[in-house]
Amino acid sequence: RMVKPGDRVELDAETQAASEDGGRVQATARVEGEVVAEAALTYALTPVTNPRVLDRRKRVLSVWLTGSAEEA
Repeated sequence: RMVKPGDRVELDAETQAASEDGGRVQATARVEGEVVAEAALTYALTPVTNPRVLDRRKRVLSVWLTGSAEEA
């Protein structure tokens, strides 16, 4: 089905793999419960040397992988 202006598109992405270097997700788009698009997405994160940015990246990755901001 073709998605039209005004349709409510629900996006779902499931992590297939993740690391500090990048990862893969399987994504699905639905309108009224009907699948309208699917994609396998691969991404890479650029090397960063700034210590503040590195710390923030590690914290965000931890929340993404564990669902919690608590330190392990």
